[in-house]
This record gives sequence, structure tokens and C-alpha cells, in this order.
Amino acid sequence: MIVEFPNYSMGSGLFIVPTGSSQYTPKIAKLATLNSYYQTPNFVSFITRLSVNIHFVNNLLPFRINLSDGLSDIYSEIINNFIFISTKFKTMASNSETGHAKNVANLESLISVIKGFGAVYNPSRQSIILTALISLLTIVKGAMSLVNSSLGSNSKAIAAREVAFKPLSSLATRILNALRSSETTQQINDSAQSLVRKLQGRRATPKLTEAEKAALLAEGKEKKEISSSQMDFDSRLDNFDKLIQLLIVIPQYAPNEVDLQLSTLTNYYNTLKALNDEARETGTQLDNARLNRNEIFDKDDSGLVDTAMAAKNYIKSLFGATSPQYKQVSGLLFKKTKY
Repeated sequence: MIVEFPNYSMGSGLFIVPTGSSQYTPKIAKLATLNSYYQTPNFVSFITRLSVNIHFVNNLLPFRINLSDGLSDIYSEIINNFIFISTKFKTMASNSETGHAKNVANLESLISVIKGFGAVYNPSRQSIILTALISLLTIVKGAMSLVNSSLGSNSKAIAAREVAFKPLSSLATRILNALRSSETTQQINDSAQSLVRKLQGRRATPKLTEAEKAALLAEGKEKKEISSSQMDFDSRLDNFDKLIQLLIVIPQYAPNEVDLQLSTLTNYYNTLKALNDEARETGTQLDNARLNRNEIFDKDDSGLVDTAMAAKNYIKSLFGATSPQYKQVSGLLFKKTKY
């Protein structure tokens, strides 16, 4: 399962939707206490990842959820309730990324104007003197560069992982057919088939149609269906490893085809795991780079936005609100990002 999440943060164990989205609060509140009830490692990791790492949807590459701990219905409820917000905030997220670049460009313009003032520009606040503003510009450009390079590394890692995982489903079918063609028992074949279904995201029994569900309800019966999807990368790796371990203890599994032999399958598994680890690690590096950039841009008093606004206010006080000098900078906007 691949899910793209909108902007939001989490505090005190509750999901908090960004400012201006109070109309969504009822649906979010329904899920607010889930993390206090479901404290499995995967679920805690899921909640933590949501609260810390998801900031900009337009640059957020697919975030894959591990559904292997039996809470797939809970994950699905969370996903269904958050997905509907993503369209609303996708534009805002895109604007926030553009906003960072605009803030940097406007800071460069502000510094250029201040240089033209010469010695008359002489504020008492040390953070807005010319040399301090130039140093701040260097820092914010470095933070932007780190985000961009981290995004490139993460994009490359995810693309490589996608390509490597693509043949896995068809390979699993060939493995199962090779096993069935050998002298194995039906029980062994069934065990292998169960793992192959999980690798391919297929159900053992067809999902009930709406008509079938309605017919059961009319009879006073209700059948709860548990999601069978385990198509996130971690789950697929786990099930592939289980399939390999099963094949290892089946002496009848001895195909002549090199790509189906155990040594080849083990090497393929190791390659997939390394690529999955790299995608995760580069994703964490990207998250941290964004957090660092956001701190530099938006921190109260010392961030780029507040510092630039203080410099503009000093120019207004120095030359007057209607002066030509202030008009040079009055149109330079500096905005904090709403997360």
C-alpha cells in the first residue's frame, strides 16, 4: 500500500490538523486516541513517522506502511480519514516549498538595497546589521541546498527500490509452480501458496460484494473482513524471506533454472533489503534536512522571516513609511510556513 499524507503535526498523543481546517476536526477526533490503545512497535513507529516527518506533500515520496502486525483495519481507517484532507493541503504544501525559495530571493534583494544605503544604515540590533544579514543568507542557502541534495538522493533510492521489487510477484509465481512440479506434499504447497499470495497482495478468498454484505445483514449476520494487503516493502521482504526459509527445508525443491535456485533467491533478497534500507535512511536524512531548514527560516525572533521583517521595520523608522527608500523594500514579503 502506498499512501501520500497531507501536512499536520501531532501533540499530546492527538492528531492536530493545520490552522484553518477546523471543519475536518470531527473525523480526526475519531482517531485521536488510537495510539494510546494500539501500542505495537509498528503502530508506534507509524504514529511517530506521521508526527515528525511529514511536512511537504508535493516533495513527499510514497510513504509505505508496515501492515504486518494485525492492525491493518486500524491503519486503513486512519488512511481513509486523512486521505480526504490531502487534496486540500497539497496546494498549500507546494506553496510552502515555493515560499522558502521566495524568502531567500527576497532576502537577497533586501541585502542589495541595504548595501546601497551605505553607512546611514546603522541599526542597534546586531542580528540585522549588514554583515549579520549576509551571514544569515549563507546559512539559509546552505540549508536549502541540503534539502535539495537530500531529496535527490532519496528520489534516486526510491526509484532503484521500485525497479528492483517489480519482478518479485512474477518470480514468486514461478517459484510456486516449480515447487508444485516437484514431489512435495499438498500441505507444503499450501504453505508456499499462502506466502506467495501475501507477496502479491492477493486474498485467499474473494472479498464480499456490497450485495453479499447486504444479504448477510438482512439475515442478521455480519462478516468483518480483515485487509489482506501486505504490499508495503517491509512486509514483502519479510514474506519473501519466509518463502526462502521454507524452500531451504524442502529437499525436493531443486530447480535447474539458475534464477529459481536458492542461492540466487538469497542474493536477490539481500539486494532488495539493501535498497529498502537505503530508501529508508535517505528518507530520514531528507526529513531531518527539512526540519533544520524550517527551524532556520521560521524560528521566532532569530529565523529568516522575523529577522528580515525587523530589518524592514528599521528601514521604515529610519527613512519614514512613505519614503522612496522604504518603498524599495516594502514589497519584499517574508512569510512563515504553516505546518
